[in-house]
Amino acid sequence: MLSVADPGPGLVCLGVPPESALEDLAHGLVLESDGCTGLPQQTVILAHAGLAGELARRLHRRVGGPCPLPRMFTLDQWLARQPVPAVTLEAVQLVAELQLQLAARPWFAGLDHWAMAAELAALFEELGRNLDAGPAAVLPATAEELAVMLARAHGARDHTLFHLDARLVHDLWRACEGHPEWGLSRWQRDALAMAHLLRAPDGPLWVFDVARFPPQARGFFERYAALQRVTLLTLAPRSGAAPSRSSWVGAALREADAALADRARSWQLEQQPLPPVGICVSRSLGREAEARHACDTVCDWLEQGLQRIAVVACDRALARRLRALLEREGVLADDKAGWMLSTTRVGAAVRDLLRLQRRATPALLRAVADSPLLATAKPDALCTQLGPALDRQPAHARLDWQALERDVTAEPAAVAWLSLLRQVLADLGARPRGLCEWLDALLAALDTLVPGLASDPAGAQLVAHLQSSRTALAAHPAARSAGEFAEWLDWTLGETLFRDDSVQSPVLLTHPAALRGLCFDAILVIGADAVHLPAPGARPRIVRDAARAELGLPDTAIQRAEAAADWCLLMGSAPRIAISWQVLDDRGEPVAASPFVLLMQRFHRLAWGSDLPEAPTFTRWAPASPPSLSAVERAPGVLPAELSPTGYQVLLDCPYRWFVRDGLRLRAPERAVEDTEPSDFGEAVHRVLRNFHEHCPELGAVGRDAALAALETVTERIFAPLLARDFGAAAWLERWRAVAPAYVDWQLVHEAAGWRIDAHASEREVSATLALDAGQSVGLRGRPDRIDRGAAAVRAVFDYKTGSRSRCEGLTEDPTEDAQLVLYAAMLADVGAVTYLPFGEGALDRGGNLRPVPLDGEDLAAAVEGHRERLVETLRRIAAGASLAAMGDADACRYCHAGGLCRKAHRAPFG
Repeated sequence: MLSVADPGPGLVCLGVPPESALEDLAHGLVLESDGCTGLPQQTVILAHAGLAGELARRLHRRVGGPCPLPRMFTLDQWLARQPVPAVTLEAVQLVAELQLQLAARPWFAGLDHWAMAAELAALFEELGRNLDAGPAAVLPATAEELAVMLARAHGARDHTLFHLDARLVHDLWRACEGHPEWGLSRWQRDALAMAHLLRAPDGPLWVFDVARFPPQARGFFERYAALQRVTLLTLAPRSGAAPSRSSWVGAALREADAALADRARSWQLEQQPLPPVGICVSRSLGREAEARHACDTVCDWLEQGLQRIAVVACDRALARRLRALLEREGVLADDKAGWMLSTTRVGAAVRDLLRLQRRATPALLRAVADSPLLATAKPDALCTQLGPALDRQPAHARLDWQALERDVTAEPAAVAWLSLLRQVLADLGARPRGLCEWLDALLAALDTLVPGLASDPAGAQLVAHLQSSRTALAAHPAARSAGEFAEWLDWTLGETLFRDDSVQSPVLLTHPAALRGLCFDAILVIGADAVHLPAPGARPRIVRDAARAELGLPDTAIQRAEAAADWCLLMGSAPRIAISWQVLDDRGEPVAASPFVLLMQRFHRLAWGSDLPEAPTFTRWAPASPPSLSAVERAPGVLPAELSPTGYQVLLDCPYRWFVRDGLRLRAPERAVEDTEPSDFGEAVHRVLRNFHEHCPELGAVGRDAALAALETVTERIFAPLLARDFGAAAWLERWRAVAPAYVDWQLVHEAAGWRIDAHASEREVSATLALDAGQSVGLRGRPDRIDRGAAAVRAVFDYKTGSRSRCEGLTEDPTEDAQLVLYAAMLADVGAVTYLPFGEGALDRGGNLRPVPLDGEDLAAAVEGHRERLVETLRRIAAGASLAAMGDADACRYCHAGGLCRKAHRAPFG
């Protein structure tokens, strides 16, 4: 038990076992306070606020009933109570100041200034706290010295490469430190509060889990110990005690020690002859399967009477799905980890509102109407009234407000809401102004549009966050455009957590660090794969890992060591531990378990000769057995009436995908997009070339300059509607203009070799019949982009490709896998060559000439015969009801909409 004999000033460092840490702290507090009368004179500093309630319950249990409590704070809470000047430079204001500095530097043009400014603000806060802690961290006196330090950290000989980074960090840091008008930052205010406490001590101090406090705080505790007794408690296994689960997991995670096998055998012989109990693992085939298994595990524990269950969520997307499944079962989860305001419905709706104000489209209006911003007694009825009118306009084109209002004239509720929305958008305005004025306008717009927004938990936290930001930015008058304000809003909502504190539940959803010092009946760890555990830190853009170490700041190695320590303590915080992860990601690619789990598995196997036990399966969500799956793969036994070259390519890529596409005739729903996409670009280029060659069938007859002028005229006319709906289409237009002259030059050379475009055959449907057995046949039908005629009535088939040239090279590298053009050669007579004409990346050689991808001669003849034989054999097997295996490779599966039907992932081996 914990005991401190000397009541006078001094520093006492004690280790407490994680399994009984708070219990030992409660015992020590009662012992040193002569029962409960002296407890109010003790001050306990906790690593996180969740420990206060647990410590209070243990104190009540130890004294046998209600009792006065010690003063329990987190360090931030304790320092905030001290009578020193308040923080005047909030993080949001510092980020705004730094963003202006970054935007003024031309070498940062096009980068995410808000994210970079936030990184710098966090760096300065951390650097300030470390500098205040002592000489462990040091910022050089000049930018030149900092550049040398950065170069040394990165192993570079020439420090001039780091001048920009060094001057940026150094100048902005000195600006923050040397400009009183910027205000008092949080670390400076904390330093003043610590100085005040050193002048007026606040009684004996207990610091629980001191390892999780920053250097600035640890240095303060040591100085405070000269005035009052300070007891520093470290979570560590008690020496000489029986080995705990935390200790053997710690032994397994010592990656620096290469002799894992020797360490495991030594542990088994000297510490623990029998394998530990209480830990099991579960591997799932996808996120949905893992969420369902986790839901059943939690429900099963609750049915067994467990009262305190912690779910450690390493994957936040998985956590949200688990929470939804639990709510379906009538189980609420107390989500202490929270999630970004930008991912809540109200956060997304506010962002859509700003986008609607900047550029209104039917898709955005539909999103705003189907959101918490729709303040009406019958939101579903209003959406139903607006739906047909919005369907009449292209989803990604500019919204025609007048046409929309005419279409809903007979619906008074829709007319009234549209009028209110247009007034709100007009009041919001678009003129440049300070962030504070923008926030005033946005808050007024939200109050007008949806007065009851604050009654929604997420809405209330959003409004409170916007109001606090408005207060902090009151002294920041720099004008920002509507686009800059939208970027700021995206950044701040992506950095701010929403927590629903109204939920009280025995199921706690949180992260590993928040459980240090707490104990539970059972702990479930979800998302324990290599991608999410340990949690990946944000990739620094300016001061990277090696430079952080040079500056005396925690680097990745320290963060990883802290994550490993959290994991070890977590493993000892409950008698039951279940760990789950998914072995396949959303694209069907294999995913490894977390290195923490892999090391535990290997250590367990080496020490006790077996793997960690598998978690029980639950029949409710158990996947169907392979025999029942195989029937779904069977072909219908009926041949398709006709097959296109594209359909044949799909059949080659994955037979099951073809079955879903052509056999079941299932298609993925079309997405409503606002921006010009590659498919729009491809369609535009096809139309340009079709119109161009209709007016100029022979370029040699008009000359290169006239041909280029005609091509530019057609290009402007075809691209004009794209530019009107989306200015981003200008980038696609310039991409086409970059290759258009090379295409004209290639066409002139092509014509000089005797080839002429067959205008009557190009982009016209062609067909053929493929004979099978027993009088059966299948029609082949397609529409080639272009057919040319050459000497001796020989024909050539061309296909325009706006993607990269590398994707076309399969035609020559492996013609057995590229079927589209080859099948056209099989359908048409006298085809001597098939060619891809690429217009995307890699289309031009170093001399600026177009690089077609042709297949001709014997190679083409062999490819045609090979594809014909393979197609006949494949169709025969389909007619016989053969199995259509889901055998697509990673590229085919990545863009396949039939993944939920083929269930390839659910039949993959666990291994």
